[in-house]
Amino acid sequence: MRKKGCEKMLLSCNHVTGTKKGFNLNDVTFSLEAGFIMVLAGENGAGKTTLFKTILDKKKQYTGEIYLDGKEIFIDHEKTLSQIGFVSEENIFLKQYSALENANLLSVFYENWDGMEFLNSMKKIGLSAHKIVGKMSRGEV
Repeated sequence: MRKKGCEKMLLSCNHVTGTKKGFNLNDVTFSLEAGFIMVLAGENGAGKTTLFKTILDKKKQYTGEIYLDGKEIFIDHEKTLSQIGFVSEENIFLKQYSALENANLLSVFYENWDGMEFLNSMKKIGLSAHKIVGKMSRGEV
């Protein structure tokens, strides 16, 4: 179900409050309009990663509302996760394999995976899909 007024918002958090591993999020509210890029910046410990982990967690452990593309993320959380890309400090890729090999391994988790789109995106940003992940910089991974 779409929330009225969220149709043009790609991502919105409305008064999100919760605790994750002892860290508190307190009344986080923002909106990211479709077609725009947003940077979430702050000091260490400000809650940036905690907010993303809250969005990605399969259990709703917060109050408030989080919408992706106008839909509450927990109505179909698995589908929501298939629409989100997240770059983390933790490297979850297999370092001895290429980006393409990792993509092929992980593609089974995404219902709408498009291998050609992946290859075109890699080319567009100037990265080789055949480069070994362990030899990539953190920004490339």
